[in-house]
Amino acid sequence: MTQPIVGVEVLGGVIGTGDAYTYLIANDGVYIAKDGEFLHVKIPIAGCEIRGLSHIEPSVYLKHGKIPGILFDLALNCFLADPDKEQYLAVTWSDGSYHLMTVNQERKAASVEYEHIEGAVLDLHSHCNMSARFSAQDDKDETGFRIYGVVGKLETKPEVMLRVGVYGYFYFLKWDEVFSGTTGVSDVLTQKELEDVAFTED
Repeated sequence: MTQPIVGVEVLGGVIGTGDAYTYLIANDGVYIAKDGEFLHVKIPIAGCEIRGLSHIEPSVYLKHGKIPGILFDLALNCFLADPDKEQYLAVTWSDGSYHLMTVNQERKAASVEYEHIEGAVLDLHSHCNMSARFSAQDDKDETGFRIYGVVGKLETKPEVMLRVGVYGYFYFLKWDEVFSGTTGVSDVLTQKELEDVAFTED
């Protein structure tokens, strides 16, 4: 048998698919892959050049299709009804369709504390009139496996930012990767920005 040009050794001797998630090593760095009930995700978490390995494309697949844009519009109306306090809403999947849900929460001008909904597909919260950017506190709170969104600038020109989270690893997404239809809300991320932030952790 011919010896391969490039060898791969994993410390600990364990190679295979994990129950929680799996690390993939590609020619442009390390990826994390997770297959769940509602999402299949494969995203980069550390970038570097590793010659001789295969190329991997990032992918985020909603198993029940994209979320109807009307649910985002309903969420936005809830945020706009009381724009001075942050608010949390979730999108879940049950009985063959997506649903918008709320929970008990303590709302303040610059924070919201809420009960996490098990099995949510999307967590969405508002940032009042601040920019739609994920804060350091958001990073601490959003440690599950789902899509996360933040909506800001409610009193001027509302904007949204979206990302998928895999247990504390994040990858930014465009509107049309998550929702069907169109929206009048500004999507903060352009394709160039997506490329720039692919490996950031803020």
